[in-house]
Amino acid sequence: MYTDTMFSDFSFSSSNVLIDGKLQKGSLTIEQGKIQLDRESSPYRHYKMGNFYILPGIIDLHGDGFERHLFPRPSAPVKHTIALKNLSNELIYNGITTAYLAQCYSWEGGYRSPEFTTELLTSLKILKNDFMPDLRLQIRFETHLIDEKKYLIDLIDQFNIDYLVFNNHLPEAIKKWENDKPRIEAWAGQTGRTGEQHMNIVKGYLKNNVRVKGFLDELSGELKRRNITLGSHDDDSPSDREYYNSLGAYICEFPTTLQAAEAAKKNNNGVIMGAPNIMRGGSQAGNIDAINLVKSDLVDCLVSDYYYPALLESVWKMADMKVRSFENSYKMISTNPARLLNLADRGELVDNARADLLILNPDNRKIVAVFCRGIPFFVSDELVGSLSAA
Repeated sequence: MYTDTMFSDFSFSSSNVLIDGKLQKGSLTIEQGKIQLDRESSPYRHYKMGNFYILPGIIDLHGDGFERHLFPRPSAPVKHTIALKNLSNELIYNGITTAYLAQCYSWEGGYRSPEFTTELLTSLKILKNDFMPDLRLQIRFETHLIDEKKYLIDLIDQFNIDYLVFNNHLPEAIKKWENDKPRIEAWAGQTGRTGEQHMNIVKGYLKNNVRVKGFLDELSGELKRRNITLGSHDDDSPSDREYYNSLGAYICEFPTTLQAAEAAKKNNNGVIMGAPNIMRGGSQAGNIDAINLVKSDLVDCLVSDYYYPALLESVWKMADMKVRSFENSYKMISTNPARLLNLADRGELVDNARADLLILNPDNRKIVAVFCRGIPFFVSDELVGSLSAA
């Protein structure tokens, strides 16, 4: 039986520890929430993990699956205390120890409005000590909200936001209105609007077109002075990527074309794609297949997008397809995202890193334990039984 003291400060070893990008025989000690490698004489209880994989915790730079916890149905919101607790559980069971919630700051209203963003940030701050993984917020800022600058900057300063991406969903709304009005009606209905009301708001913000460039030049300057990591979302051309690169938005999130991804790589920008795209074998939105970009070495990181289990599943799929080895694939959900967001204390099993890690059974591909800051928040019977037998 597992007890809270079973894994306090301890050491363990396996023939498959991911160190320096390779699964190799090794041991590590967890001491006061930090990792120490290969101590010759650890004073702590030692566990032999056999063939289990010991891996750094997964880092998710963009996930909006949290919306389903907050709003299981558009008209049925759930208290933040309940929703975020259960979100935290889902993340842990999927091996995610650092998660950026991709929160829209948009003209769309409802749970994608500036007001709701403030409410969510307030809840995250109040409940922070109750979470198992490190929960953070990525702000997806709609480029045409030019009157929101002061409110946005105040929000960033108040809640120490460190990641923002630029969105522009106005062209998508226009295209849908022309070709698929029922989709617009459904989109608008989530915030209690009709399709006509929704499109009137779109047309109103389109009037800001001539002012957007100057506004974003000014805004990006203020954000860079605050050391905010910047990116852009859904770039569909090299000119899009060149423009956002000129603003210091060095992360290219979900490029929709090969040419946009190539432009990002030319500028040494980080490219992020959705893991569900890999797992399912294509984009649910009809955009470019992520696996083809991976094969061309044009992807640095994978993110959960709308489905948290896809992160680990996509790693296995790439390994099965022999697109990349398991080790190289796993870097795309651990080491690489840590480097892109300058999270120097995680993403690898190295001395003095946060003891965020997961233990995986490669035979059945199940996660058998997850640790955050050295604390075991999930330990399966399978692992406990194995240790007891040993």
